[in-house]
Amino acid sequence: MFWATLLVTLAAWSGFLLCQISILRAVRQTSLLLAARWLIAAGLAVCLMTTTDLLLGLWPNRTADYGWCLTAILLLCPPMAVLGARRPGVRVWSLFILLPMVIVLSWPVWTLLLQGSEARGLALEVPTVLAFGFVLVMSVGNYLGTRFAISAVVYGIACGLLMATCTGWSAVPESNVPAGRLLAVTLLIAATMPARRSRVTSASRHPVNRLWDDFRNLFGNVWALRMVERINALAVQEGWTARISYDGFPESPAGHLSENSVEIVAAYHWLFRRFVDEEWITKRLEPYRRFAEALSC
Repeated sequence: MFWATLLVTLAAWSGFLLCQISILRAVRQTSLLLAARWLIAAGLAVCLMTTTDLLLGLWPNRTADYGWCLTAILLLCPPMAVLGARRPGVRVWSLFILLPMVIVLSWPVWTLLLQGSEARGLALEVPTVLAFGFVLVMSVGNYLGTRFAISAVVYGIACGLLMATCTGWSAVPESNVPAGRLLAVTLLIAATMPARRSRVTSASRHPVNRLWDDFRNLFGNVWALRMVERINALAVQEGWTARISYDGFPESPAGHLSENSVEIVAAYHWLFRRFVDEEWITKRLEPYRRFAEALSC
């Protein structure tokens, strides 16, 4: 058990350091930077709890329940932050939604600490666990159907398992708690592995649809469906014949948009600025710009 714990601890710290680089690179020039910071904070909490509790055993009398419960709640914040990642309200979402959520869900921990009673394990009530589960399903479900779907499901299972080990319920025997937490950390490490997508399929799509794929995969279903509504409403208003769906605009077999490509590109620059920087959009639409310039010559 010790060697397995040591291996997972080392993997957790290694994954945490590598994850920081890849995440910050992926969300650069987007409104997801604050969500990435939440994820880095949650990852650091996981690494610290894994080291101090599972490896070194520095938490006596099941007081580690406090730390793991707070860690599980903190892990809810990154995917929940994505749901509020529209400018200019990103910071407002964290201040008035995420922080109150953390305080409410962690209230049993703070109650025990403020009472100054003898340190003991948690005994969470059903409403607290149900509230945690509701937020978890809502946030993880945002990425179902994207290329991060498997990672999101694994992440959700790990969060649920961590919280289950902190409930103090008889359904989770105390002797199984360390193994459950070790498994949860292992799943979190697995969830950070980069998702793969078909390079052939991506390369064959029009730049407008490749941009759409990147946006949908980064921001999830909630914002993707909202943008479908906005773009199609604009299409009706402007009299376009083209309509966008969850998978993007229809393309010809040769990989070209059938209608309204110029108007769509202009609309993308306008509509996506709430979520990404102009450079992010320009970089993905550069192949289309070069193609259009070649046709005009």
